[in-house]
Amino acid sequence: MTSQNKQTKQDKQIKVPVISVTSNSIAEELGIESGWFLISVNSEFPKDILDYSFMTYDSEIEVEMEDPHGEITIFEIEKDEGEPLGLEFENQLFDKIRTCGNKCLFCFVDQMPRGLRPTLYVKDEDYRLSFLDGSYITMSRFSRGDLDRICRLFLSPLYISVHATCEGDREILLGRKSTIPIMEILETLAEKSIFFHTQIVLCPGYNDGKVLIQSLSDLAALGEPLLSCSVVPVGLTRFRDKLADIPPVSEECALETIRIIEDARQTSLKKSGQAVFCASDELYLRAGLELPAAEYYEGYPQFENGVGMIRFFQEEADRIISDHTLSSAKSASPMNILLTGNSFAPVLKNWLRQNLPQGINWKVIPVQNHFFGETVTVTGLLTYQDIRKSLDHHRSSGTIPEKSRIIIPDILLSRGDRVFLDGVTEEQAIQELSCIFVPWDDPAALLSALGMTPIKKLQGGKGKTGKKKGENSKL
Repeated sequence: MTSQNKQTKQDKQIKVPVISVTSNSIAEELGIESGWFLISVNSEFPKDILDYSFMTYDSEIEVEMEDPHGEITIFEIEKDEGEPLGLEFENQLFDKIRTCGNKCLFCFVDQMPRGLRPTLYVKDEDYRLSFLDGSYITMSRFSRGDLDRICRLFLSPLYISVHATCEGDREILLGRKSTIPIMEILETLAEKSIFFHTQIVLCPGYNDGKVLIQSLSDLAALGEPLLSCSVVPVGLTRFRDKLADIPPVSEECALETIRIIEDARQTSLKKSGQAVFCASDELYLRAGLELPAAEYYEGYPQFENGVGMIRFFQEEADRIISDHTLSSAKSASPMNILLTGNSFAPVLKNWLRQNLPQGINWKVIPVQNHFFGETVTVTGLLTYQDIRKSLDHHRSSGTIPEKSRIIIPDILLSRGDRVFLDGVTEEQAIQELSCIFVPWDDPAALLSALGMTPIKKLQGGKGKTGKKKGENSKL
């Protein structure tokens, strides 16, 4: 490895700050430290972590760096092919995030008032984050260059919002004409063996019924590259002034949509052995139907989209109950108050009633979403002010005993800075409400919060602990 120094600071397109250097790495050996900047690789400027990984893969590379004093150094590096340099960056994108230029009739961002977490107002439409983070994009502003880069770097799988395959219907839904028709994009990706997950936000009167049947049929024709397709009901808040009139998904509409999805599933199963298409939990709840068995979800590829969340909780909770003996503290249990959204409240209540031993005191309180509107029933869209309002009401009415343990699902907090949708921090909530936060998708953590300790059962009388039937989800 050799280096060449240039004493003058050069004006380059992007200077990427290095936040840390891996121990015993090539970068550490070269003396690069946190605070340096990556300028170029082989005289090319990486726009993101994808470019950087691709450019630094070869065994012989030239890396241009700038130290904190503005001195430029070019390192000529010989290494094993694919061996990482050991540079860590704060962001995966070195340039600006690509934002959405659509005017979607159903856009949730357009239905939010001011004053919420700033990140909630970012309309992400960046195919790089679709690959890296699983963000859904419409691809409505896609260029041929974007399509070529995806195929060249083999960015698979992607997450794509289709909504409708007929361009006329799609143009109405997105509020703009796509630069490249969506089916042309998907067919190109499929030909290059780029796989993708898709979603359709169901808007009654726009893309349900015959439009949905055609969309599912068109997607099914793409074959193996179509990994999954979820249909989720449109979310409508009370902040829809001057926005298009979209009726909520009724019970009748939900029933008809599930029937259409089931027909598509059966056709796909006969053709490929994979059902591919699935309805969200909320569609089943609105239809008044029992949720499908775990097999319906084929590994839960659309979990983050609200598809299979309830069934996963039930399956994982039942596994823990069947594999473990629940041990509770000998002292009297305080009243455990569990707050959750209206959709999940009956599910949680039924499971606790069926499985918790006597002596554990609990009460499930469904929290009404006054902030976004009563039609919004999912737990993840509850705000701190609604949690606080619900607790104050129950305390004043005497339905919550003093010194109760308040348990709140941590899905209400952002992953990084742990902040509610309306900006209240976790620390502030704990101080004001004397509450604890528990991951609802981890039944073991929930049982622990209730004062229970799952103890592994012995099997066969031989003193050996049984094996788990499944794996804990990282979700």
